[in-house]
Amino acid sequence: MHLIRFQRLKAFTLSEILVVLVVTIVVVGLAFSVLDLVQKQMWGIQKNYKEESIDNSLQQALWIDFHLYSKIEYSSINSILELKHEMGSTKYEFHKDYVVKDRDTFYSEFKVHKVYFQGNEIEEGIIDAVKLTKTGDEINKKLFVFRNNDAAVFIN
Repeated sequence: MHLIRFQRLKAFTLSEILVVLVVTIVVVGLAFSVLDLVQKQMWGIQKNYKEESIDNSLQQALWIDFHLYSKIEYSSINSILELKHEMGSTKYEFHKDYVVKDRDTFYSEFKVHKVYFQGNEIEEGIIDAVKLTKTGDEINKKLFVFRNNDAAVFIN
């Protein structure tokens, strides 16, 4: 009679494989958690960068126009800032969530807080400085734009 011999193969046991699977699941779970946190941080940074870019574009446009136009008027009823000179004019309309300048739209929540003429706060009319504010949940941002008056302002 022949005896059947079983040779033992070198292999992992079921319990060893289960331990490796559990450790792998934990590592993958941690990796996805960290990835989620990194993505949320990147989205927050991207949103802040976009908002800052829009605010800086608005500030730059106001500075350029304040020094380009000789007459600046503000109407508190419509919340419109109109800038004029001999060759033309432009205006800024301040709405709840955006500011419109001719055909440009700045999606920023800046509002006209105060307007000034010769250092005195006024309600409306000819101005030489404007203070804009932006308030939100965690935001309290201010923007101040002014110009030096020339003789033409006082003659008119």
